[in-house]
Amino acid sequence: MGHESLIAGLNYIQEIIKRMAANSLFVKGWSISLTTIAIALVKKDYASHNLLLLGIALLIFNFLFSLLDCFYLKQERIFRNEYNKKVLKITDEGIKENLTIISTKKTKISFCDVYFSISIIPFYLVTMFLGFLLPIWR
Repeated sequence: MGHESLIAGLNYIQEIIKRMAANSLFVKGWSISLTTIAIALVKKDYASHNLLLLGIALLIFNFLFSLLDCFYLKQERIFRNEYNKKVLKITDEGIKENLTIISTKKTKISFCDVYFSISIIPFYLVTMFLGFLLPIWR
């Protein structure tokens, strides 16, 4: 395989990793937006059962957003491992010294490991906790 095609393949994988990271950030932005809107609606004069429904809806949406975010993060980690495998297979030291290994963590990635990682669970626990407090908050 030529050097140009190898570099092009690695760049392609890096672009996929960037897209997955951007999608993850986009999902977090939607979660923050919905949580902020729900908090703003609490200040209005609504019946308590409507606030309960709003809190439940916020919990459900944030849980679904957390699953979607977890999917994107898992895909990102899979492509990072694929990138690392391709870099490690390079025999030309001149090319290899200019490439960086993204991470050297474990290669097997489970959905639960990703879901309970530092980038998913703390963020969504806070937003879900706010959804839980919403009906009581008044």
